[in-house]
Amino acid sequence: MSAKDKQLPANNAVQLTTNDVILLVRTGYQSPNSMDELRVQTEELIQKLRHKRKRVFILIDDSRVGGYDKAVQSKIAEFIKTMDFDAIAIYGLNPVIRILTEAIVLATRQRERVQTFDDQHKASLWLARHILQMS
Repeated sequence: MSAKDKQLPANNAVQLTTNDVILLVRTGYQSPNSMDELRVQTEELIQKLRHKRKRVFILIDDSRVGGYDKAVQSKIAEFIKTMDFDAIAIYGLNPVIRILTEAIVLATRQRERVQTFDDQHKASLWLARHILQMS
């Protein structure tokens, strides 16, 4: 994350990869509104996958997040507790946000379905193993 990312407003992207993994790329300063927008876009893709009777795997790139509004923590907990997914791998978190995210995951009792990683490679490997186990 660069100093420039810390100053940028949220500019998030959501896409479905060729192997049917939902990729969320979060950039800039995250607010409750940016999280709500992200959730709406993600739920649309989840519905498309479920309509096709497919599992939902989500890969989240937080390497360019500039920071979080305090209220975002509750949005993350709500997201984890209520979204219809099979597994989420998150990478690129700064150390403080990673600790907070892991605490949220533990509090929501989703540790088996949600993991944080240092880099994309480790996150992708864990997600791939999850996909193979559920196939």
